[in-house]
Amino acid sequence: MSKTKIGADAVSKVAKLARVSKQLNPEKLEKYENELNSILNHVSELQKVDVSSISPLSGIRTISLDELRADEPDKDQASYQNVRARIISNFPEKQGDFLVISGIFQ
Repeated sequence: MSKTKIGADAVSKVAKLARVSKQLNPEKLEKYENELNSILNHVSELQKVDVSSISPLSGIRTISLDELRADEPDKDQASYQNVRARIISNFPEKQGDFLVISGIFQ
């Protein structure tokens, strides 16, 4: 697969579609042209990878939450309580289970 080259005209069209063409000066145009060409060349390299032996995924989770809960029903809750207790114990100022922070708005 040959290297893809995007020109200044295409960058200008993309900028117009993104509604940023008024902020596009010649320096930025050249910069974005180089960046887009770099991205397209990287994608071109990725397309060369042989993935024929890899089965497609429908998502990243391979088991359902119901299956996870059926195997270890108390693990998630116990883990949550442990993390929560560690966070609260390490916080410098607290009132019961609440964390006290300085005000954001004065």
